[in-house]
Order: sequence, then structure tokens, then C-alpha cells
Amino acid sequence: MYAKHNRPAKDSRPTGPLSKLTSLRPHWLPSTTAGWWAVGLEFWFVGFFGLMQLMVAIDVNAGTFFSNLWLAGTALAMAGSGIGGGLVALWALVRQRERSLLVVAAGVLGALVLMFIASELLLPH
Repeated sequence: MYAKHNRPAKDSRPTGPLSKLTSLRPHWLPSTTAGWWAVGLEFWFVGFFGLMQLMVAIDVNAGTFFSNLWLAGTALAMAGSGIGGGLVALWALVRQRERSLLVVAAGVLGALVLMFIASELLLPH
């Protein structure tokens, strides 16, 4: 006598204005190629930093900074990978909506490297 109502099954996903925030959860590992590049470049930065500290500790320094090709090359590679990793991390965060914590850390480290180099160039000793 009474017609059954054909209602769809209740969806378990949250609804409302805050429902899209669940997609913004941070994860540890990157999910985009640009995110992996940013993390990889920052690992190279850490490796070059360690190599440069080792070279300074064993006293490879000879004269001015650019008179020693090994020390200058390591420092330039370190600066390039640090700034490059930060820029790629910024690209991954803004344009590709990457939300992993490693990419955020790579962006922060890249910004710190850029600020250090800018302060050395603008305010020399």
C-alpha cells in the first residue's frame, strides 16, 4: 500500500564546508615527481655540506676561497642544490598541491640557504 522510498545508502564521507580539508592532510612522503626532486636536491645539499665540512676539517684550504677548486666547487654545488631544492619545493607546494612534510621541510631549508647567501652578499664581513 505504501511505496518504499528508494534512498541511496548514506555516504560515510564527511559533508559540509570543512569536508575538503581532509584532502589537505600532510603525509611524510611526497606524492608528486616535483616533490621527490625537491627532497632529493635537499639530500644532495646535506651531502655536499658534509663533504665541505670534511674538507675544511682536514685543512684542504689553500689561499683564498676560489683558489681552491675542490672547495669552491663543493660550495657552489651545495648552494645550487640547496636553492634549487627550495625552488622546486615551492613549485610542488603551490602549483602541484603537494602536502608532504618532507617537501615542506625542503622548502624551509631552501629558504634558509637563500637567506644565508643573500645576507653574505648584502652584508659582507
